[in-house]
Amino acid sequence: MLYREGINVQQESTSPTIAFSPAAPEGGVMAHAFTVECKLTKRRDDIGDVKEVFSLLRSMGIDVQSNPEILASSSELERKYKEFMLKLEQEEHGLSALLKDASGSYFKETPDGWTEVKPPVETQVNVSISKTREAAEAERLWSYDAVSPGAKYKALIADLRGNLMKWLSKLGLDSKFEIGLGRGVSRGFGRACVKLSTVDLSSMISSMKSLLLKQLEKGYAVLQALSPVASTTLGGMGLSSVPSLAPSDTLTVPSSWIVSAITSLKAAFKLKTVAVYGKTMLVKGYSSRSRRPRPWITALAPGSIMVLKPSEESMKSREGLAEMLALSCLCGFNELSCIGLNFASPFEDKFPAWRREHDV
Repeated sequence: MLYREGINVQQESTSPTIAFSPAAPEGGVMAHAFTVECKLTKRRDDIGDVKEVFSLLRSMGIDVQSNPEILASSSELERKYKEFMLKLEQEEHGLSALLKDASGSYFKETPDGWTEVKPPVETQVNVSISKTREAAEAERLWSYDAVSPGAKYKALIADLRGNLMKWLSKLGLDSKFEIGLGRGVSRGFGRACVKLSTVDLSSMISSMKSLLLKQLEKGYAVLQALSPVASTTLGGMGLSSVPSLAPSDTLTVPSSWIVSAITSLKAAFKLKTVAVYGKTMLVKGYSSRSRRPRPWITALAPGSIMVLKPSEESMKSREGLAEMLALSCLCGFNELSCIGLNFASPFEDKFPAWRREHDV
């Protein structure tokens, strides 16, 4: 929007300082890589479909917050998983085949169970009109699946140098304005109202820090991806990407990207990725400035779980390490966060363990 309105954002495109987290539906909890939903026991009420959603980790008796080290051993986790699925198969007569992976989806807890948070979608049918004949053109019928008016989303913007508010002020905009999103803006689609409000960063960091410190007591940090997670490198073959927070699997926090904007940060902590659980995906995009497609990026899908082991030197200052990890989770881990990648949060399993129907 800023580029289309004539604001010079050349420096921001080459040295980004504004990070945008993906917009999430209000009131929803993102399912992690070990979250499944049961398609067999499904009920309906005034809030829609209520499904049996549960955490495989809790069902296997694993408390990641108290024992994060168990995720570092994929063989031990696989053994527990096979034991649980065998037990489920024997007790529930083939129910394991009806389980569906729910990672990355958003759910909301209700008195009757968990319901998936989905915005209402409506189909809009369009036809191409000939400018010369002023009539419909043959075989030019298409449709949009559009989010219905009234849907609300929430995102976090990290404006590390305060440039965003300066640019909005130049356009005469304040904390509430309208923008156009997606395709079909000229035909009335994609009109959205944006409301900006400041957040208490210190309280958010403090909340994340307490979760991380409990994990670090066991020598590990466990993060859940809230957005696609990837690292890129530029070499002789062009841009390459890996589904990891760092190309070499060794993460430095805070990154040089954050330090360049917040110069008061000096300490650097190193962590090595020892295990990753989740799916991969391709991230595609389009640059409004160059008017060309962006290179495709291979990334971990939202909901994936990353297990990090700090170096011995970093563990000497767990307080500082936890604080810098929390800051990186909120502001984004590197410059790819300016296009919505590499946001995470300390892992916290909020979904229940499997319960048999007669136990509910």
